[in-house]
Amino acid sequence: MAWKTLWLVLVPLTKWMAGHIDESLKPSIFACSMVALVYIAIPWRYVFIHYVKAPSERW
Repeated sequence: MAWKTLWLVLVPLTKWMAGHIDESLKPSIFACSMVALVYIAIPWRYVFIHYVKAPSERW
């Protein structure tokens, strides 16, 4: 998930800002942009409550 997000930010976004998106890059952009569905599907409230806010155990 992280590498797809980084790739979308570093490769196609910079090319789009420069105006150099070519046809060979579009299928990869579409495939990697499906990571947005993962971000939508993650129960962020549960993650925050159980992994961020909950007290941790001592080692």
